[in-house]
Amino acid sequence: MNEPDDTRSASGVTESGPADKRDGFSPYSPPDEASEKESKRSLRRPTRRTWTIIFSIALVVTFVLVGSYVRVPYVALGPGPTYDTLGENEGRDVVTIDGARSYDDDGQLRMTTVSLNDEVTLFGALGLWISGRYSVAPREEYFQPGQTDEQVRQENVEQFQQSQSQAEVAALRALGHPVRVVADQIVDDTPAAELLEPGDELNEVNGRSVSEQSEVMAALENTRPGQDVEITYTRGDAEPRTVTATLTQHPQGQNHGFLGVQPADRATCRSRSTSRSSTSAARRRA
Repeated sequence: MNEPDDTRSASGVTESGPADKRDGFSPYSPPDEASEKESKRSLRRPTRRTWTIIFSIALVVTFVLVGSYVRVPYVALGPGPTYDTLGENEGRDVVTIDGARSYDDDGQLRMTTVSLNDEVTLFGALGLWISGRYSVAPREEYFQPGQTDEQVRQENVEQFQQSQSQAEVAALRALGHPVRVVADQIVDDTPAAELLEPGDELNEVNGRSVSEQSEVMAALENTRPGQDVEITYTRGDAEPRTVTATLTQHPQGQNHGFLGVQPADRATCRSRSTSRSSTSAARRRA
């Protein structure tokens, strides 16, 4: 009988015999080199979880940048500075009166203003709205498309001057001072454009004396397009002059004739204000 190829040592460990060597089998052979490289490569490759984290971080960063720096089409309205109209601003009287007696007063009469912030970001708009001190409104309500900053500034100045004049008229009329009606604006290519200039004082319209702007509208209320009306006006220090105007069709489709003048009440004594503000005023044209 042939003896087995395996022999057992005294410690009981089996040693490989010639047969194992012929078969090329060894229980302690090193791992395959290609498998080891593939295992290391798979460890270095980002997993789905890693990509999810990277994408989430990028999304948050993009949202923060957009919310912090990109302007939104809204404006923020809030309280602006106040002026003591009975006091001084930058060393000058806020209001001065010419042509009437004035009196000094130790009290205060505050004129409030409204601030408008046009450079509003998403986060900024949310913060101002949450504060409760500001309101957020669409930008097109205050800025017309294509309107420049200079045009907006000029319009605000005109609106403030109109508001100031209306306040003068109301105060001086309450004190018994007379007021006058002037041609504030003249519409191009209208009967008034050929006869009147801005600032002309209107004395009579269609045979009726006028002492406030509403009476100009009333004087033309029952007229018709094509009708001739007489207008008496005073320009500067010259004597009053009477002219005849032929009314045209009203551009808004109203039945009465259209003269093309926007009247406004003005005080006979003048006041000047050194403060600036932005207000709105309704405009009507006769």
